[in-house]
Amino acid sequence: MEINNTIKSIARFSQKIKTEYINKRDLETFVDSVKRLGEKVVVVDVRNNTFFKTKQGFGPRELAKTLAAKNIEYMRYPRLGNPYHQNYKEEPKKAKLVYTNYLRVNDDAHAELNHLYGNLRFKKTFCLTCYCDTLDPRKCHRYWLREALINKKRERLGFPATFSVHQWNEDPTKEETEVEN
Repeated sequence: MEINNTIKSIARFSQKIKTEYINKRDLETFVDSVKRLGEKVVVVDVRNNTFFKTKQGFGPRELAKTLAAKNIEYMRYPRLGNPYHQNYKEEPKKAKLVYTNYLRVNDDAHAELNHLYGNLRFKKTFCLTCYCDTLDPRKCHRYWLREALINKKRERLGFPATFSVHQWNEDPTKEETEVEN
């Protein structure tokens, strides 16, 4: 595959993975925000625990039923939830490191990551969903999970997981993990 097509493939892939949160939202507001993502949307529930907001319709069965009525698919991957979210709230860099390491070393989480990656299709938009109401990508695992999926795509196309266009120097196999200023 030509390098430009490969880079375009990574870009298309990354554009198909969105994120939304449910905390501080009612069900109708959440569904409306998901519907705005496109016609063929799959909500990927990555909550480790679902007992919060279950009575408001956010339990897995109720949420799947509500979404299906709106022609929105639902998938649940509880092992991709962040079991450490309370431990490192004030240390986002450490939190990301702990979570990404968890994805790597926990067999169940790693299997779910691979299963989710295998289910991603270009004709659909996938919306990673959890409780966190932050829009700051440094503070929520749904952003780190999105990055892990994109890195998996990069690796499958022969690039280092941390590859970026700014780092490319005519040799896509050369490992460069930091951009010099």
